[in-house]
Amino acid sequence: MAHVSIEDEAVDLETPMLVEGLPGAGLVGKIAADHLVAELDTTYYAALYCDGLPPVATYRGEDSTLRPPVRLYAAESEGLLVLQSDVPVSPSSAPEFATCLTNWLTEKGILPIYLSGLGGPKRGCAEPLWGCYR
Repeated sequence: MAHVSIEDEAVDLETPMLVEGLPGAGLVGKIAADHLVAELDTTYYAALYCDGLPPVATYRGEDSTLRPPVRLYAAESEGLLVLQSDVPVSPSSAPEFATCLTNWLTEKGILPIYLSGLGGPKRGCAEPLWGCYR
């Protein structure tokens, strides 16, 4: 069953924003999320168990604590949640995953910020793309 499992009930965020860091084209979201988790004072806050995610566990360096592949970290002082993922979501599973995450975000009143790399021409940017550096 798809759900978000809160691991640290002591985290208190009034109106948080969420930065999504799923691996995708260019790994933009993943790199940004990993950087935020490493550089901010974050706490492992929750785990996502959504349909379509592979049944794997991860661990980091010297710490042998097993964690699910998709996690939420909280930076209370910043009012920020960071979604960190060690696995991509397959295109066929994306709708189920998006529904699982979006329902939880809506229920909690969390503002999501989605980061994504886009494939495109070597020179220039597609005209309708906002935030493109030329």
